[in-house]
Amino acid sequence: MFRTVRVVMTALLAALAPLAVSAAPAAAAACTAQGSGAVPGGYAVTIYCNGPGYIDGYGSTLADANAEAYALYDIYVRTHVSCYGRGEGTIYGGYVVQLYCNGAGYLKSYGSTLTEAADEARGLTDLYFATHRACTGFGGDSVPGSYFSITLACSGGVGFVKGVGDTLTAAARAARLAAYTA
Repeated sequence: MFRTVRVVMTALLAALAPLAVSAAPAAAAACTAQGSGAVPGGYAVTIYCNGPGYIDGYGSTLADANAEAYALYDIYVRTHVSCYGRGEGTIYGGYVVQLYCNGAGYLKSYGSTLTEAADEARGLTDLYFATHRACTGFGGDSVPGSYFSITLACSGGVGFVKGVGDTLTAAARAARLAAYTA
């Protein structure tokens, strides 16, 4: 009986082993925290990873900034393109985050929070990998209490695309999505 149970358990474990998910990606082990600090609207976290080197991530919370740095490392793992934060700032209605990616150049976007600005800037990397169009924030307008408008300047013969929304994040997202179809 014990032998039958052991055989069944061994077979069950062998069948389920491919479904096991580790708590952290193996690639993350190649990175070490280098520092963090406060910036307008949140935090910046710097990690050092084998391959791309130093990566800065920005976010409204320390956890968001750390997650953003590792999300940028994930881009490197998937594409072998190094992307890292190159700066952040404020704009009426929110924040600006600029990334630099080898091949795509500077990718700047906007958000109502620092985390949303970082997420939108990283969204521009997805646009670049999907379309080979590098788009960066060129400017924004706003009518206080009414709407925001964001303009992206894109390569690949696209030129300028505009997005409008009731928040800075919504306008940035609309501009990015418009660039996919331009």
